[in-house]
Amino acid sequence: MRNTTATPHRNITVFYALTIAKHAIFVEGNWFFFWLRVMTHQQMGWVDATAFSFGLMMEIPTGAISDMVGKRKTLLLAMLLCAIGYAIMGFNQSIAGLMVGFLIALVGGAFYSGADEALAYETLKMQNNEKGFERVISNANMLAIISLIIASLVGGLLYTIDVRLPYFAWGAAALVGFFCAWFVIEPDVEREVFTTQAYMQQMMSGFRQLSQPALRPFMPLILGLVGMMFLFTDGLIQPTVAEHMGFDASGQAISFAIIAGLSATVTYFVPWLRKRFNAWTFLMMLTLFMAVGYWGAGYVTGLSGFAMIMLIRMTGTVAMPWVSIVVNQHVPSRDRATTLSTVSLITKIPYALTAVMAGHLAEVGKIGQFTSAIGLFLISLTIVSALMAARPLIETRLESTVEKAGALL
Repeated sequence: MRNTTATPHRNITVFYALTIAKHAIFVEGNWFFFWLRVMTHQQMGWVDATAFSFGLMMEIPTGAISDMVGKRKTLLLAMLLCAIGYAIMGFNQSIAGLMVGFLIALVGGAFYSGADEALAYETLKMQNNEKGFERVISNANMLAIISLIIASLVGGLLYTIDVRLPYFAWGAAALVGFFCAWFVIEPDVEREVFTTQAYMQQMMSGFRQLSQPALRPFMPLILGLVGMMFLFTDGLIQPTVAEHMGFDASGQAISFAIIAGLSATVTYFVPWLRKRFNAWTFLMMLTLFMAVGYWGAGYVTGLSGFAMIMLIRMTGTVAMPWVSIVVNQHVPSRDRATTLSTVSLITKIPYALTAVMAGHLAEVGKIGQFTSAIGLFLISLTIVSALMAARPLIETRLESTVEKAGALL
């Protein structure tokens, strides 16, 4: 018989371990220069656009699989594919080899996306402790940042020894995650039998969940914060901007580690901030701060440029647990991983559509124009969100006015 009493503690411990393994990104700060050895900025844009478009197509299917076959199997497959993908990129120093390894790792990332957080939330829900998710997700984000800091600094050192070593270390971290995933105890939640029809219905449920009235005002802000954070950190934008500001491989590794450390400190206070701001107001504030960071990144260099990169990274990092809390509170267990994968898909669309343009502008030294345009885009999203949030209040007041007028007549 399953020991359900031990399940919450064990699964949360494994969740933390998986978080550390997944974010031990030893190539942070040097992958950009590794890729530039075999391709130009513009070619990198084409590779990113192609690869991330493929990754987008995998997001919802993998989330639906996670909800239907279970989190344990999904996480095992995710970490194994990541390990294989990272190793292939390390062993190959050609465009084709990097592309193959990148695609495999993206599939692994798509399986991982949403499954880990859904595992943590469902585990806590088993003992009616959903409120504990705020502290758990904040702790996980802090651990992710600490893992990234250490891996970034160690990876920078490994890169000076052999440019392939950071990728091998990244693959080894994924294998550690694979080992940890074996100890996951599957939460007892209702699941459908895996059939083609049920699978298609499960995929569509993610979009239906995000379209519910309670979540609509949040969607522009989620798209802006998570989407632009992904655009900045997971593609060529951040290293290109940093390169434009004068940071080499070692400088980027150190500066990104410092920024990650500051972000970890702020992330720890998310539960405290939750008690003082409602979710929509705080996400609105974060979006505006990120807009300032993107706008400023197009015009400043040196220490001021470092401050703009820090502003983008910190607002995005703090937004991650906040968005996860909002989505998890409004979505039932059976659709949770699917919905989180849908969020991941939506937020990756902007980069898939703009990677080629970003690569071209980076090639001709005009990446600042791109970041400034993103700043304006973020401001427009806050306006859209404000209008969506105000609409129910306006409609209620109009109905009240009409009723009063009718009573007078």
